[in-house]
Amino acid sequence: WGGAGLLGVTIRLDNYGGADERLIRVLSVEHNSPAAIAGLVPMSDFLLGTTSTSFESDEVLAEVLMMHVDRIVEIYVYSSESDVVRVVTLMPTLSWGGRGLLGAEVGTGYLHRFPKSCRGTDGRSVERKVKMGVRPTEALEGKKVESVSE
Repeated sequence: WGGAGLLGVTIRLDNYGGADERLIRVLSVEHNSPAAIAGLVPMSDFLLGTTSTSFESDEVLAEVLMMHVDRIVEIYVYSSESDVVRVVTLMPTLSWGGRGLLGAEVGTGYLHRFPKSCRGTDGRSVERKVKMGVRPTEALEGKKVESVSE
């Protein structure tokens, strides 16, 4: 398959004990900001992380945003309204016309934990369809390569 390892699988060990106390809640979203374009909803959305990083603090969120300036990053977002985890596509940028890369005010700490109504549910997540591409080596196998000689 061309990558590291035999299975193409990465195993991460994360400690989710107390994770409900380390959440990042979206408090407000500026008009036409990257957060607004991504569809973040104030007061009900919680930013959880990316496929490789869990947002343990707002500093980790800031690092991820800085690493993806003017590039797309997918972020897992929990909605306390719908009790669903979804993936949003976000492009942090300074050129949107307002302050910051995100264009949203976020909060952490005791006042920004999951609401009690969400603590007893199993929740659900939105199914993601993954498009499988053709590996470059497979694409070449199907085509006849002609060499040009003088």
